[in-house]
Amino acid sequence: MTTTERPAAATDPATPVTDPGGPEKESPWLRRLPWISGPVLLLLLVGVWQFTVSVVGVSEFILPAPAAVVGALGSCWPTRRSGATSA
Repeated sequence: MTTTERPAAATDPATPVTDPGGPEKESPWLRRLPWISGPVLLLLLVGVWQFTVSVVGVSEFILPAPAAVVGALGSCWPTRRSGATSA
């Protein structure tokens, strides 16, 4: 009875399997998708947040509007005129 041995690369689970097409065959849109979808989802989230506060009528105490949050953060941010120094 004879046995045939497989090459080590074929049986080793740590060997990465590469796509025969490779990354160069990937569409340019698929490579840009993470860079596009992140900002789009952020804008969508802020839009739903503003819609919820404005149209649905959620209390400003429970969920302040995005503009109110940005305004409050802006008033707390130090500026050069308020005494902040640069090193």
